[in-house]
Amino acid sequence: MKWILIVCTLNLILSVVDLYKSYKRKWGYLMAYYPENDKRWREKNKEKVKHGNARRQARSFVKNYATLEELKDLKERIAEREKELIEILKDGNCQ
Repeated sequence: MKWILIVCTLNLILSVVDLYKSYKRKWGYLMAYYPENDKRWREKNKEKVKHGNARRQARSFVKNYATLEELKDLKERIAEREKELIEILKDGNCQ
């Protein structure tokens, strides 16, 4: 009888562990993780994925690899882009 109880307890523990592994920590709480949903979202939102990837790469480059000259060049390019966007907003040609 004890062995049956121990086996049932172990099976319950293993099923709880498996359930926990199938969840993903997101926004401070556990959610069910469905990789096929992530894949579907990435396929539907290719521009957002592309934008996010470029943003992460740029931040990583600036933080980990950029030299002083490269940072100066990036600052100039950022200032130019800022001026362009301000002009677009002033003209009312928002996207």
